[in-house]
Amino acid sequence: MNEGRRNLLYFLFLELTLSSSFYLLFTGNVYVEQSVRSYLSLFVIFANLLNLHAILPKKYSVKIYLSSFAAVLFVILGIVSLGNLTASVLLFIAGGAQMLWLRNMNGSTRYRFLLSVVFVSSMIVFSSLLRIVPGNLDVRNLSLLVGSILDDVSPAGVPLLFGGGIVIYGSISLITISLQYLAIIALLGGLVPENFYLIWRILSNGSSPGGIRSLGRTPQQLLTTGGVILSCQCEGIVAAAPAIASLLVGLLILPLISEATLLILLSNVLFSLALRKGADFIGKIRNAIGGSSTITGVVLLVLLIPTSITGAALGWETSIYYFFGLNSLMFLAGSMVGYASLRKSEIRIRGFLSILFVLFLSMLMMFAWFIPSVSLLAYNSYLIYSGMEVFSILAGILAALAFHSTNSKGKLLILETIAMMFPVVSLVVMTYSVVSIVPIWSEFSPDSQLPFAIILLMLSLPVLWLTTILSVIPERGLNAGGTIHEARTAKE
Repeated sequence: MNEGRRNLLYFLFLELTLSSSFYLLFTGNVYVEQSVRSYLSLFVIFANLLNLHAILPKKYSVKIYLSSFAAVLFVILGIVSLGNLTASVLLFIAGGAQMLWLRNMNGSTRYRFLLSVVFVSSMIVFSSLLRIVPGNLDVRNLSLLVGSILDDVSPAGVPLLFGGGIVIYGSISLITISLQYLAIIALLGGLVPENFYLIWRILSNGSSPGGIRSLGRTPQQLLTTGGVILSCQCEGIVAAAPAIASLLVGLLILPLISEATLLILLSNVLFSLALRKGADFIGKIRNAIGGSSTITGVVLLVLLIPTSITGAALGWETSIYYFFGLNSLMFLAGSMVGYASLRKSEIRIRGFLSILFVLFLSMLMMFAWFIPSVSLLAYNSYLIYSGMEVFSILAGILAALAFHSTNSKGKLLILETIAMMFPVVSLVVMTYSVVSIVPIWSEFSPDSQLPFAIILLMLSLPVLWLTTILSVIPERGLNAGGTIHEARTAKE
């Protein structure tokens, strides 16, 4: 039997299983609110369309990620539907059957499928789409209840990504269904694991994932290509933004989601070009911005302009924007002055561990002021506040010294480390604002802290993304007929 016929039979099996489970599920002892029946019908159509991956040839990567997303979604629906045992078992079968086509596939395909399953599951749990709430339907004697999201909403209102959604209440759990957010999860569930896979291939000289040895056999090689861990953090941080933002209410959420998704999509395009076409586009980018020696200036300019405008417009220290904006400006100014002064000098730090220590000290001196107890001291004392400015300038100078003391690869990793800290602070504040009713900084208005975190994240993500791209992709790209390793070692 040829591949086309096998795929068609596979598709029919998946459709029969899923359609039977939905029929048993929604025609049993179920109550569906009149206002959500049209939306529920759209969700059923959406779920069935996921099975179309079965008729696609195995060479297409989209087949991996559609099947992994469908597997997670159907298994979760099976958990919610445990009150109707027959339908629940069929949904578990429909989810498990998504993996049947993998039985003859190679290790890298299974690796990407598993990575996607973990990522999609994490986003669903992290966004509170699935919640374990025992005893939902005890008093109603129902196996399932489908209602509007307005019946299960926080006092703040319905988050933008869940507008018009529905909630399916099961006997021990419930799931919030939002087609727009499920579409985002499906998209990121494909792009992020694929980007991790492409990053690994680039850093392991074009080979598929094959353990840590594929990154190098000596300690020096492992340190050189150890950027595989740091380089992936951009994808992880960018992808975490939609998961947190899904729980928030406000107009700033849509730009944040759009920016995060666009950056991940651009990463996928650039990584794919580096592997498949060998275009020397990264070298052109480096030349356009004056090489790695001026990357610092570009990053600082991107952050300096919007931060200084915001601080000048607000004009008072009681504002969280001005307080932390000025702190960041001092750090950036110190970095610029420090690097300009050291650029042509022979002053350098000797030794890898010494450089790490200076970089760590610099980050501690800069970001310690974001700690609530420390920021409160600076807020209440002009002397300590002035000391904060001086410490931030010194932190910038130390960062410039560490930057000046290492090679081009080390410079990019230092930039990534610094650029990563701002999104991490933003995500911590955003997460804390969601799960706690007490503001993280008592001295600032609670209403200003979440917008501050979102704006800081939106400003810092492009910088983090750029440093990741420059760190991962070889400086000269891939020459025609060459290998990634040759491109990486061409200048060494």
